Amino acid sequence: MGLNLPMQDEDVGQTLGVWRIGHGFYINMPILGPFSTRSLVGWVGDSFLDPITWYVDPMLLRWGVKGYKKFNNVSLTLGYYEALKEAAIDPYIAIRNAYIQYRNALVKERGVFPERVTPVKVYSSNPEVQRASNDYFVAELKPQLKEGQGFFATFRLVLSNKTKKELNLDWENTFYLLNSREKGRFLWEGVTWDGLKEMRGQPLVTIAAGDTLTAVIFPKQLLGRATGTAPGGVQYTQGGLPEGENGISLVVRQNGKVIREKMVVTISK
Repeated sequence: MGLNLPMQDEDVGQTLGVWRIGHGFYINMPILGPFSTRSLVGWVGDSFLDPITWYVDPMLLRWGVKGYKKFNNVSLTLGYYEALKEAAIDPYIAIRNAYIQYRNALVKERGVFPERVTPVKVYSSNPEVQRASNDYFVAELKPQLKEGQGFFATFRLVLSNKTKKELNLDWENTFYLLNSREKGRFLWEGVTWDGLKEMRGQPLVTIAAGDTLTAVIFPKQLLGRATGTAPGGVQYTQGGLPEGENGISLVVRQNGKVIREKMVVTISK
C-alpha cells in the first residue's frame, strides 16, 4: 500500500530560506557551479537525505549517478547562461544576481517568502541623488535598488520644465554612461521583450511648459530575457548596475536648440 505522497522538487536550502535565513556570501565552485552559503549548506544536507547516498553501491557508481544528474541539469540551462554572459557588462555580477533571484523565486513559489532577505552585498550610491540645472530644466537622477535585493537595477529620472514652451526629451540621443563612456540607450518600465523587436528608434517625449516628467529607466545593455510569459508578452529582467560611475548623458530639445546635461553617481559596495 503506497503512501500517495506527491513528489516535491525542493531542497534543504529552500527550507532554510523559508525560515528566514539569509543567503550569505556567493561562491562559484568548479564543476559544482554557483552557491550561496545557504544553498551550499542545503546541498550538503540534501546529500545526506538522498537515498542514492545510502543505497547505491559501489561508491564510484553512486557518484556517477550524482554526476549525471548535475551535468544533465547544466545542459538544460547552458543556453540561458551563454545569453546572460554575452549581454552583461560584468558577467560575474549578472550571474550572481540572476542566481540569487532564482533562489528567491524557488522559496517564494512555496507561498512563504522571508520578510527580510539578506542580500549578498548592499550597494550604495554617492551621491544618493544627482542633480543638474540650467535655464531650461531641472533634472534629478537617483539609482533604485531592485526589490528584495541589495543592488541597483534602475534609475528614477525627474525632469522639470522651467520654461514657458514645450521641451522634448530626445531618447534616441540620450545614452547610459559607464565610467565616462557611452554604453547604449535606455529603456523604461512597461516595455516588453517582444515590443523591443518592433521598436524602430526611440520617440521624443514632450514635457509641457511648467510640467514635470518622472520615469523609471534602465540601460538596455543590462537587459535580460525572463523565463515564462505574461499577458503583455515575454518579459525581461534588469541586470544590476555595475560598480563605478553610472549615469546619463541627457539630450533635450526646444525649437531646434539642443540642451545637454550629464549626471553621474558612483556605485560601490
